[in-house]
Amino acid sequence: MTYPDNPHYTAPDVSAHGKWDKGSCSNDTAHVTVGLYEYYTDGYFYLKVKGPSTQLKPRKVSNNRANARTRCDSTSRDITWLNMVDVDVDGEIDSGEKGTNKNNVYCVVN
Repeated sequence: MTYPDNPHYTAPDVSAHGKWDKGSCSNDTAHVTVGLYEYYTDGYFYLKVKGPSTQLKPRKVSNNRANARTRCDSTSRDITWLNMVDVDVDGEIDSGEKGTNKNNVYCVVN
């Protein structure tokens, strides 16, 4: 199971985090990758930054989380941001599910 948090402003960046939980998986570690997407007026989200793939234990065991962040060029406009979290359980074939969460943040990245 994938747990993305809301994109948020952490001066001077927009940032997002991701965790996972074991569910029916056998293994106790997974590689978690967070991608931050900015909404454009053409109706699409565009990837602005992808965080490093981070090996994590399930959230019930550890409070660690994966992160992606990028510097805001401006904080003058409220933009919708999408946090997309991909979890690849180590040594197992998983569903390929990607968890998402959207939030408006005063951050524009050119």
